[in-house]
Amino acid sequence: MVTHYWRILVTLMKTSFIAELEFRANIALKIFNDFIWYFVQIAVFEVLYSHTSQISGWNIGKIKVFLGCLFLADTINMIFYHENLEQLSERVRKGDLDLMLAKPVSSQFMLSFYRLHPSYILNFIICFTWLLYSLYQELGSLELFTIFKVLLFVFCSNAIMYSLRFMVASTAIVMGRAENLAQLWYSLFRMSLRPDFVYPPWLRYTLLFVLPLGFIASVPAHVVLGVRSDYWLLGALGLAFVFLAFSSLFWQWIVKRYSSVSS
Repeated sequence: MVTHYWRILVTLMKTSFIAELEFRANIALKIFNDFIWYFVQIAVFEVLYSHTSQISGWNIGKIKVFLGCLFLADTINMIFYHENLEQLSERVRKGDLDLMLAKPVSSQFMLSFYRLHPSYILNFIICFTWLLYSLYQELGSLELFTIFKVLLFVFCSNAIMYSLRFMVASTAIVMGRAENLAQLWYSLFRMSLRPDFVYPPWLRYTLLFVLPLGFIASVPAHVVLGVRSDYWLLGALGLAFVFLAFSSLFWQWIVKRYSSVSS
């Protein structure tokens, strides 16, 4: 089963890459836009730390590690599922979901990974290099286990982010349009763009244990820097599988309430 879906994913990656090559200027523009976003995020903290050396025990070196975790998670998001979940509501209204449900593969899988963006792999390489360099600068050395933790956190953070985003997007089946919920999601997601120490305790605990957006970048940065124990990595792995399973159950529940556009 896993091998079957892996072959499908590879095929989708190839066809998406061929489709992207038809508009090379668009590839360059998308990558440029992402680098502008990276620059803005870095500039915000550079300005803050030009007035102080530490905030809650975090210096600019630790913040660069946090930003590396954030950029890496966002890059995976952009490669695999961001645009697909953005268009899920439109696919439901146009009746494309009917075709997805008729295919002999998971409709959730096809809706999530129908169109990939392999051009962002360059962003991934650059962001990964930035993160490893920032870790080396802060820790003074870079162990193989640290790199392993980074890669495992990339999976965990994206599994959690994907699951939450997918459940929000899939409400379009019963609501017709889910733009308002999407805006709510982005408002909440913006809180993960800052380290959790900037928030008051009640909100910090909410981002860790209720709506675990803190696991996108804050917790990975804490663990790879040695601020928190490796047990948090096990917690992130558990949360990832729980949220993936819950998103699948939620999809099975909500798709039963789908009325085909042709009916």
